[in-house]
Amino acid sequence: MNITINGEAFVCAKETTTVAEIAEIKGISAKGTAIAINGRICKADAWTSTNLKDGDAVTVISAAFGG
Repeated sequence: MNITINGEAFVCAKETTTVAEIAEIKGISAKGTAIAINGRICKADAWTSTNLKDGDAVTVISAAFGG
């Protein structure tokens, strides 16, 4: 399955992959992070039950701290 993550191509080894599995593979923590699938926010508590489909566009937004 082919998806894009923040505009970069990503090939998933499995046909059915959840948002949580992608987050784990990419080392993305739910704390301070928002993920959108095709422009729609996917709440962190739904990551394990939200399946991605071939061609989906995933956008990862992480909070930045600093001063």
